[in-house]
Amino acid sequence: MFTRARPMPAGAELDQLVDAHAAAVESGDDDPARRVALQLALLVRFQQSGSSDDFTRFRQLTEATFGALSVDHDLYPTVLMHVAVAERIALQTGDEGARLNEAIAAGEAYLAALPERDRPLDLAHAVADAHMTAWQTWSRLVNLHRGVELRHFVYKGYRKRSPERAEATIDLASAHRTLFDASGEAAALHKAVQYAAEACMLTSLRIPPPPEILAKAALIYITGARHWESRRRKLAREAVRQIRRALPEISPESPSYVDLLNHVTGVLMNAAEMLRRPDLAADAVRTGEIAEQAAGPDHPARADVLTNLGTAKRIRFELTEDPTDAEAAVAALREATVAPGGSAWARLDAAQKWSLFEGGRGRWESAMDAYRTALDALHDLAGPHLSRSDRTVQLARRSWAGLSVDAAACALQLDDPELAVELLERGRLVLHAQDRADAAGAPIAPPTAADLIARWAVDGPAVVVNLSRWRGDALIVSSDGVRVVPLPGLDFEAGLDVVFAFLRAFSEDDFPGDPRTHTSKLLAWCWDVIAEPVLSELGHDRDTGDGPMPRIWWCPTSFLSMVPLHAAGRYGDDGGGNVPDRVVSSYTPALSFLSGPARDEPSTGEPPRLLITAIADEGLRPVETEFLAREFAGRHTALKNEDATRERVLSELEHHSYVYFACHGHQDMEHPVMGGLRLSDGLLTVGRLIGAAKSGEVAFLGACQTAVGGLHNLDEALSLAGALRLAGWQDVVGTLWPAKDLAVAHAAEHVFGALAAEPDVRSPDTVARALHAATVDLRDLLGAEKVDLWAPFVHVGR
Repeated sequence: MFTRARPMPAGAELDQLVDAHAAAVESGDDDPARRVALQLALLVRFQQSGSSDDFTRFRQLTEATFGALSVDHDLYPTVLMHVAVAERIALQTGDEGARLNEAIAAGEAYLAALPERDRPLDLAHAVADAHMTAWQTWSRLVNLHRGVELRHFVYKGYRKRSPERAEATIDLASAHRTLFDASGEAAALHKAVQYAAEACMLTSLRIPPPPEILAKAALIYITGARHWESRRRKLAREAVRQIRRALPEISPESPSYVDLLNHVTGVLMNAAEMLRRPDLAADAVRTGEIAEQAAGPDHPARADVLTNLGTAKRIRFELTEDPTDAEAAVAALREATVAPGGSAWARLDAAQKWSLFEGGRGRWESAMDAYRTALDALHDLAGPHLSRSDRTVQLARRSWAGLSVDAAACALQLDDPELAVELLERGRLVLHAQDRADAAGAPIAPPTAADLIARWAVDGPAVVVNLSRWRGDALIVSSDGVRVVPLPGLDFEAGLDVVFAFLRAFSEDDFPGDPRTHTSKLLAWCWDVIAEPVLSELGHDRDTGDGPMPRIWWCPTSFLSMVPLHAAGRYGDDGGGNVPDRVVSSYTPALSFLSGPARDEPSTGEPPRLLITAIADEGLRPVETEFLAREFAGRHTALKNEDATRERVLSELEHHSYVYFACHGHQDMEHPVMGGLRLSDGLLTVGRLIGAAKSGEVAFLGACQTAVGGLHNLDEALSLAGALRLAGWQDVVGTLWPAKDLAVAHAAEHVFGALAAEPDVRSPDTVARALHAATVDLRDLLGAEKVDLWAPFVHVGR
């Protein structure tokens, strides 16, 4: 049976039980059963009262008993379960010395040593709890998936009509809901709703029904209502019905009293918003206020309780327009961000809700406080306790996508463009910042706008295109400072429609119509809304003729990082100007890459060597490799077909300043670190390149979509081109969409022909200008309307 389901006394009767067991143990009773009974009584009293003294005694006694028992003792699994519970609670209450990982390892070892049919369900449940807590604390996917697996094992272990089956079912449902929150997988939400319905049905066999099960089920129904518009009202009403069943059974004596009230608040406030019912919002506020009073200043759930209370008051304000609710909502959300014991996730969640509410009301000073808090929490969330893949998962959560661009827009509302720049540098490339912090052993402060400007190292401006829910702007940054170009036509929703129609046209084989129609529409939109106003502001409002073209560096944000700003323009009969005829375009993942010491030049005295990596198949004939071998005769290494293995390529990168990849690429839009280059023995992934690729000078990626990152990590430069740039390669050429072989060959011959002509010291402009010349040649040769053929190539670097 579950420990939590065992009947235990309360109040004075529980005190007497604790005293009796404690007296026996203190008098020398070494019976492990007596110690276990005392542990359980202390745990229950702690859950009911929140007494830190009871928890300390429970944890110490559990640890001592566990150390004295052999693995084959009958009570060993019970005590091990208590260890897992103790370390889980310790971690949740802010004890940095909590040994949850050790408890998980011990529990897993015990379970693994037994046949599946003999594994104690109580222990499996406790280990599952520990895994789920580890996920909530550290966001390690391995904990989440193992937690779900153990939940399912416990679920299967109980008879269908047993009292424990209902608890196991709702735990499994909640685990699938958590999996949905982390991954966005609709199948996980379907399972969550399915198991929640089963759990509610099982409660009909019990009088009174367990409120914990009903409240958790209602929360799952609300999640489903938010996700499925067609089922929204039905699921929201069912959530309210289950909450109404639960409310009369919630007792202040319950160990889960605060959590239950918080669940009720969350369900009622969401249902109120969906069903537009002020009465439900009022019920949510009342319940949230009771929960806030019950959750004292040190309660581990206080941050979550305050966040729900603030949200409930915000929803009631929007339904009733009572201004006192608005101020109370902000106060609660602000307090939630500093509540003791609140996790980084809880702080970020509260700060995000605070910023959106205040921004929506035009309260920009308050919103800025929220954005600063949120960005700090974002870095804590993706801190050194996580692997890189788990950091990527955390940063991909949809609820805080675009946080930095909204923060920058807020700064612009306050007429502070320098602050806008600093917030963008702070909130983008978080993965890269954590990588650098890992290498340095300490966090590295982001540069100030003044530092960036004072150390500007390129001959031209960067253009940050900031597309936010609040406004659209271009920030022109150079050694002269920061200039703001308002872009009133840069509308978030309109931009989404144009960009994603373009992306669908290139990614869906059965897309109706001519993809070039959407490409032309996108380039015209980019020209009218972004590029033309920016170039006019810079004085590049006409073709340069025969003189050298000026250079600019595009630094797009959000989904604009997926579009060809370098090719923006109106072509054909309505020709009205275009970017390639006015400037040489490059891209940068962040402004800091354009600031600092001048680029290093080779100091060995020997001409740079070129690594040629080529995989030929039916769809790829890299004829340009012969040209490259001739141009770099005596100073190249060729890895072709079966010789081009992942380990060999990574090893050779250390000895070559230039590299050319002629192979297929794979782009994973959902999990960008899993995209990569297809070599003879498998995929050389973005994640592997970021971690292992030594810095060099020039990398040309003649594969598909090597400059495009994922849909959920748009500001993290998680593309092959971005990975090499972050690893320190000075000039990287990639593609935004699949390029034709002959176009790749033409661009490669231009770039490496120009490099071969500078064997000693190359100009910092060589790669960018050579690629630009190749692009214009292809456009003039193939026709401007065939943008998909001539415009996929981008230069990332200085």
